[in-house]
Amino acid sequence: MAGPELAKDKTGVRLQVAHHKSDAQDATKTGLSSFELDGSSAAATSSAFAHNTAVKVASTTATAWIKVGVDVTAVASEGDVVFASTWDHMVVNAGEKISVIGGKASIIPIAG
Repeated sequence: MAGPELAKDKTGVRLQVAHHKSDAQDATKTGLSSFELDGSSAAATSSAFAHNTAVKVASTTATAWIKVGVDVTAVASEGDVVFASTWDHMVVNAGEKISVIGGKASIIPIAG
């Protein structure tokens, strides 16, 4: 059974995770390994997440556009932007996927 839906603001947009755990606290404690999505030439989309998961999304090559949702495909100029060589925190709810276009992104689950 999935846990409660994670926080959204009054317009329905996901709230940013307000804290950062060290990389040593990532993947292994959530049961999900880090992975890379290559949206360099076309949108790349993950499998659906089994649990509500906070993730660190690091753009490794170029500015990338990121979207999260149940049936989602990233589109340039829509969603969240992560600039080259930077990162952002996002939340992916159970049953949702994460999609990237414009570059490669490392998806790093953060232990709660």
